[in-house]
Amino acid sequence: MKRLGAWDRRRRALVFLPMLLLLCLQGCRTQEDAVAAAEQMAVTSQAMRGYYAALERLTEKTVEVRRAQRMLLHGPPDPASDERLAVRRAELIKREALARDVTRLAQLFGEIANSDAASEAAKSAEQLRQDAVGLQLIADNTEVQKGLQVAVTSLVNGLRARDERKAARSLQPVLVALCSFFDSEKAAYEAVTTDFYTGAAANAVALIEADQVSVAGEYRSSLQPFGLEPEITTPALKMAGREDLEAQVNRRLARLTQGSVDATEAMSEALRRVAARVDTVAKGGPMRVRIPPLQVDTVKAWVAELQTLSGASL
Repeated sequence: MKRLGAWDRRRRALVFLPMLLLLCLQGCRTQEDAVAAAEQMAVTSQAMRGYYAALERLTEKTVEVRRAQRMLLHGPPDPASDERLAVRRAELIKREALARDVTRLAQLFGEIANSDAASEAAKSAEQLRQDAVGLQLIADNTEVQKGLQVAVTSLVNGLRARDERKAARSLQPVLVALCSFFDSEKAAYEAVTTDFYTGAAANAVALIEADQVSVAGEYRSSLQPFGLEPEITTPALKMAGREDLEAQVNRRLARLTQGSVDATEAMSEALRRVAARVDTVAKGGPMRVRIPPLQVDTVKAWVAELQTLSGASL
C-alpha cells in the first residue's frame, strides 16, 4: 500500500474537515429543529386545551340559559335535553384531557434521547392512547376516531427508539389524525357556541320586552358629566331605550357567533400547520418557521374573551 505523504494527508484533511463540520452542524440543526417543532406543538396543543375548556364552560352555561328560558316561558322540565348537555360536557372534558396529553408529550419530545425523558414520554403516550380510546362520538366520525387511536398506538410502540427524528416520524401521524379528528367535529363544536349564544340572546330579548332590563345605561353618558344618574319612568323613553337594547343584543350575537367560527377555523389551521412542520423535521428538512402558528393567537384571544364574558377561569 502506498504511503501518503504529508501534503496528501493535509489535502485529505482539508477535504474531510468541512464535511465533518457540516455533519456536526446538520446534527445540531436536527436537534434544534426537533426542539423547535416540539415547542410549537406544545403551544398549539395548549391552545387546543383552552379551546375545549371554553366549549365545556359554554355547555355548562347553556344549562343555566335553558333553565332561565323555562322559567321565562313557564315551560316544563326537559330531562332529555339536560342529559344531552351533560353527555356533551363530559365528552368535551375528555377532549381537553387529550389535548393535555399531547402538550405533555410535546414538552418531552425535545429530550427524547434522554432515557428518563423517553420513559416519561412513553407513559404520556400511553395516557394519550387511553384517553383516545375513551372518547365517545359527538359527531359521525367513527373511522376518523379509529384512525386517531391507531396513530397513537403506533406512537406508544415507537417511542422506545429515543431518537428525535424517529420520534418525529411517530408523532407526525398522530398530529395528522388529530387534525382530521378535530375537523370531523367542527360542526359539533360550533353547535356548542350557537346553542349558548342564541339561547342567551332569546332570553335577553324576552327580558327586555318584559321591561325587566334597565334602559338607564342609554342615558347615563349624558348625565354623568354633571354627577347625575338617570331614572327613566316615561313609557316613551323606556320604549326607545328598549329598541336600542334589542339592537345591541342582535349586533353582539352576530359578532360573538362569528368569533366562535373564526376561533374554530383558526384552531384547525394551527393544527394543520404544526403537523406539516413536524413532518418536515421527520423527513430531515429544516424548521424554517421558528414561531408557533399565528392562528394560535386568535384562539387564545377568543378564550380570553369568553373568560371575561362568563366570569370564570378557563
